[in-house]
Amino acid sequence: MWPLFSLLTCRRGLAILHQDDLGNFHAALRAQELNPQLRLVIAIFNAGLGERIRTFFTDCAVLSESQMAAPSLVAAALGEPAPSHVRMASRTMYVARREDVGADQAFSRSRHPRTR
Repeated sequence: MWPLFSLLTCRRGLAILHQDDLGNFHAALRAQELNPQLRLVIAIFNAGLGERIRTFFTDCAVLSESQMAAPSLVAAALGEPAPSHVRMASRTMYVARREDVGADQAFSRSRHPRTR
């Protein structure tokens, strides 16, 4: 058994993002077999195939390459930072421009609140 699959039994979600539609589908089937409650996000580059693949899973999002890239492309067109966030220790941290965030809400690289 692939070593990473053993970790799936205690996970809530899995994103499968390889540029291989069939490989992603097979990996998703195996992941669901190991953990039927697992939330799946699968990259599928053939849109027609993506719609059919979605029917195989109970909790699944199928995203095309353009759907994955769209938020960053729109942000670039508007001159805004690409939307991104990181979840750490039950907290969600968002990337934002300094001028859009108050000093009490920002962290500097030294991990101390930034002051103005």
